Amino acid sequence: MVERLWDDPQIYRWSASAAQTQNCYLLVDRQQVLAIDPMLHEEQDWQALERAIGELPGAPTLRQVLLTHLYSDWMAAASGAGLRQVKLLVSQTDRRLSGQKEPWEYQRRWYRREGFPARHLKDYNGEDVRWSGRTEQIATVEPGEIVTVGSLELHCLRLPGHTPGHTALGLPTKSLAFSGDTLLLDGLPYIGAWKGHPHALEQYLAGLELLRGAALQTIFPAHGAWGALPPRRIDDVMRHYYLRLIELYQLVLDHPGLTAYELAARFRWRQQPWDTLSIKEQWFAMGETLAHLIYLRDRRYVETKSGEGSLINVPGAKKLTDM
Repeated sequence: MVERLWDDPQIYRWSASAAQTQNCYLLVDRQQVLAIDPMLHEEQDWQALERAIGELPGAPTLRQVLLTHLYSDWMAAASGAGLRQVKLLVSQTDRRLSGQKEPWEYQRRWYRREGFPARHLKDYNGEDVRWSGRTEQIATVEPGEIVTVGSLELHCLRLPGHTPGHTALGLPTKSLAFSGDTLLLDGLPYIGAWKGHPHALEQYLAGLELLRGAALQTIFPAHGAWGALPPRRIDDVMRHYYLRLIELYQLVLDHPGLTAYELAARFRWRQQPWDTLSIKEQWFAMGETLAHLIYLRDRRYVETKSGEGSLINVPGAKKLTDM
């Protein structure tokens, strides 16, 4: 299904099925197509994308595919791109994570030190979120680099947080951006701590400031609604995360000596009761909790101490009133 969204430049949205929640955008100029964030897990996904491009007027040609960020099983896209002589673009940072077992094992050891139960680590081995495959078909993009589509020049904007190398595409001449998972109009992205990138929340908030400075009028996110960017949307998103920080600080103040895992179970922003979450869902909630805890630890609102086999959290030298 192909839907025309924008006339200047020509932007289409494609989804393989009505149930697909991710937005894949097709940007067309001078008979060239850039596909942004298509789900390309299998050969049949590539074929579906090619059929969709065949529906576009003027018979344009797919030249490039850009993935704003690493996602589960994304490496399957690399082999398809190589077969089709299509350039697959992704950030160098997220590319380095692909095909590596070590980041996952590091994450397991880290979570265990922060209180994640060992029995749960055995139950959830993360096979569905590991990254494997060949990387030689991937071209990398860096912050400030220009991606050309016909006569259009799109600027790569590094916005770490959702993933360490998350990259958006901005078109300054039209005051629009393909914002990936960094900025959504009707939701919030997962912001969790990663190996080598523990300061995810700090980086994410800095990325929102970067987008604010870009004076965007329109965004095309990877999920949900697209369109005009409300003047207060970035402020509202930032306020949400600051309120989470205040809530977490208060939890540590009220319950000193808890592990990050125990704090995650008490975080009210998670609407479902903790004991109803799957181990995988608890794993991701743990990542978000750690991202917020690290922000507070860095600023001395929270300190860590050695507990019985795990790190525990206690109030730091700074008080809530200093925040």
